[in-house]
Amino acid sequence: MSKTDKNLLPPTNRGVRNFPLQSVSSRIDWLTATTQSDDIGLQWLTKYRTRADNEGLLQQEHSFKGFTGMGTDGFTWMYNPTTGWYMVILSSGTAAQYWRDIAPKSTNITRIDLAVTVLGVTPYEELIGDTYSAIDDENKRQRKYALLVSSDSGATLYVGSRYSMNYGRLYDKGVESGEYKPGNLFRYEVEIKKPASYNVAMELAHKIRRGEHQESMVLNYVYHWFYTRGVEPVFEADMNYVSPDIQARISTKDSQLAWLRTSVRPTVQRLLEAGFGKDVVEALELLKYKQLGLFDND
Repeated sequence: MSKTDKNLLPPTNRGVRNFPLQSVSSRIDWLTATTQSDDIGLQWLTKYRTRADNEGLLQQEHSFKGFTGMGTDGFTWMYNPTTGWYMVILSSGTAAQYWRDIAPKSTNITRIDLAVTVLGVTPYEELIGDTYSAIDDENKRQRKYALLVSSDSGATLYVGSRYSMNYGRLYDKGVESGEYKPGNLFRYEVEIKKPASYNVAMELAHKIRRGEHQESMVLNYVYHWFYTRGVEPVFEADMNYVSPDIQARISTKDSQLAWLRTSVRPTVQRLLEAGFGKDVVEALELLKYKQLGLFDND
């Protein structure tokens, strides 16, 4: 949370009427990940091809800042021959399905989006406008908020700057998808870019491996992100939830070992196979650590 956000007044939702909900769902809605490991990059390509072939999906060529590759609905794989980096972009349901396979093996995660979608019992077309009106005027002087209403009655509330590390939006998902009339289906979405995106993704993946519930963590994160920025969502959350520290890259033992496995081991393996084992030992100073007694004798 920035210094500005700490100074914001808590939301009151004054003027926002009760909005009973039929359903609340949460998920990872976008992931952009990169790696310089050939092994991991080719694993991602295999995963991409398997999905495209099994589901008979239409594939199209994609290019982005020196990267070129192929993409299907929600899954894009690309390679930059100049830098040797691989990139995967996941979106929507594909991101929700595959992000746990992709994220832990990534060297960098440049963007991750977390989304909560709510379906009301009865329409509330004015929800987004009323939510904007409920934001304290003092908060509006400290942080950027913007309300846009389109010609099809779909409204969007933007929180923060599009170019900042964190960016939120509340919009009429039913209108955007064409599935509902205005006022029925809404989405709260948080877009997190680097360097915070890596930390958030890795901490979520780490907690899931420990047995925590993915959907609950995403829901709590999104709720508290909006709440601490002066906007109270219409769904409930655990008020004792602690969001990941997005100011620093995560450095747990698991994430460091994952980095060694995915980024260092493939290079070491290629050097060993090429006959440079002694050079690897000297470069990593492994014998020094053995002499210090940091390795078991066996």
